[in-house]
Amino acid sequence: MALYTQQDLESARRALKALNCGEMVVSVSHGDGGSVQYNQTSKRNLQQYISEIEADLGALSPGRRRGSVTFRM
Repeated sequence: MALYTQQDLESARRALKALNCGEMVVSVSHGDGGSVQYNQTSKRNLQQYISEIEADLGALSPGRRRGSVTFRM
């Protein structure tokens, strides 16, 4: 049974996008009724939280690769 929901993942991703777009502080609500605030200096913690949710939900398929993609011409 998953600890997190798809809604938790979407909320965390929206918060990360807001931080990346210049927001100074964002708040992420958890399914248990609590919430956590993240800021520019704790962005890495939010990214780790997203990874934790993805792992719990199985959002990353085994063949999916994370990282940059480069093309050579």
